[in-house]
Amino acid sequence: NIRLVALTANALSKEKKRCFAAGFDEVLFKPFRKEDLLNACLLPENEELLYAQEEIPALPERLYHLEELNEMIDHDKAQLKLLVGQFIKETPGKIKKLEKAFRNKNQKEIKQMAHYLLSSVQHMGITSTYETIRELDQQKFIRSPKRMEQAILFVTRTLSEAVAQLKKDMRNGIK
Repeated sequence: NIRLVALTANALSKEKKRCFAAGFDEVLFKPFRKEDLLNACLLPENEELLYAQEEIPALPERLYHLEELNEMIDHDKAQLKLLVGQFIKETPGKIKKLEKAFRNKNQKEIKQMAHYLLSSVQHMGITSTYETIRELDQQKFIRSPKRMEQAILFVTRTLSEAVAQLKKDMRNGIK
């Protein structure tokens, strides 16, 4: 397997689409880091199997970890309740928009929703989905609709469960 990597100074999204349409596997914009180029050139052994499995992996018992968020807000319980409440309120709508964007093949909207969700899951410590959402944000699955579908299914399932856990724990008093 040989990967074709386009290097360009043109950071417009249509340039990225043109590169993919021309058959490139990856597009890097200048300036880029050495690590990004190396990662783009390496084909992971399990790339094809990453989201090809029919069964989405089992979720960990507890999906969120608020320790870092608590540190950021100096353990202010009122602020924590407000931020968690905002996540609970906004995330289901973002999940629906992500699913709709996928059904409509709207790459721009998928990227927007992934970008929004990326910071949210980072703040809520939902680490199991971070990498997958980052890949959606970077449009890593643009040429593989099946892998994108599996990634979106994993993200929506995980985030829906995380919202349910947070709601339950909010009623019982988040620690």
